[in-house]
Amino acid sequence: MTTLRLALSELKRMTSGRLPRLAIFAMCLVPLLYGALYLYANWDPYAHLHNVKAAIVNLDAGSEQDGKELQVGDDVTKELLDDGTFGWTVVKSEAEAEAGVASGDYSFSMTIPKDFSANLASPGVFEKAQLAILKITTNDGNNYMVGTFADKLAGQVHNTVAKEVGTQTADALLTGFSDIHTNM
Repeated sequence: MTTLRLALSELKRMTSGRLPRLAIFAMCLVPLLYGALYLYANWDPYAHLHNVKAAIVNLDAGSEQDGKELQVGDDVTKELLDDGTFGWTVVKSEAEAEAGVASGDYSFSMTIPKDFSANLASPGVFEKAQLAILKITTNDGNNYMVGTFADKLAGQVHNTVAKEVGTQTADALLTGFSDIHTNM
């Protein structure tokens, strides 16, 4: 008996009754459904980030730089709320935000610390320069893509802060050049 004849006889045997045909159909249908649902669930997740609920806590006390009031925390919060990339909710305390992340009300939270503006203004005095650090709290038990969302958030906040601080630094630099020119 040849291989082809053996395969045909096994195919006839497997499709001879109603139940074997149903089993073969189910074995083909289940992976197809699984693959289709997987693709549907993960199709362009970045297009729907505005549905991702996130908490933002602004504890920034502000600072002063060159006689000007510096409120970078308020600026970042306003920029993030206006941007609408995520479904931001402003909360009053870090404990409230962490409780919301733990319970699944928020996918993640971002806390702007009390000394954020002061740390951004600190490079004016080189010996006292401090890092301006944001705290992002996630719970991977809520969603496995939260880490990816947090990376996207970090890039967005970095660009917002760089734009804000860069504008102020450029203004200070140009004012410094003007002062040098005048004094010479």
